[in-house]
Amino acid sequence: MGQNDEITRRFWADNARFADILNVGIFHGKQIIKGSQLHSKDTYAGGLFGKLKKKVQIYGYRDVFKTADFGVNFALIGIENQQEIHYAMPLKVWKYDFLGYEEQLRKIKKMHRRKQDLSGAEYLSGFSRRDKLKPTLTIVLYYGKEPWDGPMCLADMLDWKAIPKEIQNKVVDYPIYVLDVQRFSGTEELCTDARLVFGFLQRHESQNILEQYVRDNQEGFTELEEDAYDMISILTNSQDLMPDKQEYMNERGEVNMCKALEDMKASAMQKGKQEEREQSIIILVESLRELDILEEDILRKIEEKYQLTQEEAAEFVKK
Repeated sequence: MGQNDEITRRFWADNARFADILNVGIFHGKQIIKGSQLHSKDTYAGGLFGKLKKKVQIYGYRDVFKTADFGVNFALIGIENQQEIHYAMPLKVWKYDFLGYEEQLRKIKKMHRRKQDLSGAEYLSGFSRRDKLKPTLTIVLYYGKEPWDGPMCLADMLDWKAIPKEIQNKVVDYPIYVLDVQRFSGTEELCTDARLVFGFLQRHESQNILEQYVRDNQEGFTELEEDAYDMISILTNSQDLMPDKQEYMNERGEVNMCKALEDMKASAMQKGKQEEREQSIIILVESLRELDILEEDILRKIEEKYQLTQEEAAEFVKK
């Protein structure tokens, strides 16, 4: 529940991006969902289970959860963000989906109790033969450096050793949808600035390749939405290196990442030169000491050679 989680949630809360990643990542480029069909839903999922005096609360918070309206019906769709591999992900997704279905069931039962319109088996179920639950879908976005090697379904988590095939075939499975962002091949099909975020993340390990990508997409990176800039910053673990984004914002709140990267590169080069200079001074001081040269003479030599003040030179001699 830290800053990184909040940034990824805020980014995907945008309906256009949410629809974009579903259409490309799940539906293989088919425009199944439009941003205008999406509506934010409470991310809390929970319920009380057990007998009256021994109830147990099971709950959790989804990262992003929305309804997708299709005329007279709708589906429930969630996004879970993962920066690390989660080796129990099918159960985590299953819990959220189950709690969502359970919430729907509770509401339907409550409606029937108020109407008192059920009898027989329907009354015992609290659910009539005409009642239906809304379908739920969850997509996992994994941003990690290492390829996802976690389970892709519940069956991957089960110990099948010595279990007869006949039993295996009858056990209910629960597949999940994991999009491995750093290795996602559909990045260029994305229509929103998620394309720039994914493209940056996939190339940030190679400075030359990244710089070329930014140049090729200069227009987008020159006017990058603030939350997209934040996503790039936290997903590349460079939030401490990124310059203050306020310095690169225009009046619309867009960030000029091209200029920010140029300044970051210049700053890194300057820092590298400074560290190299300091290291050479330290080596010189150690060499002069090995020659048993007096401290005041060492001070004078490094002052003259590196154009230091007496105070600056004294700092190196102290080391």
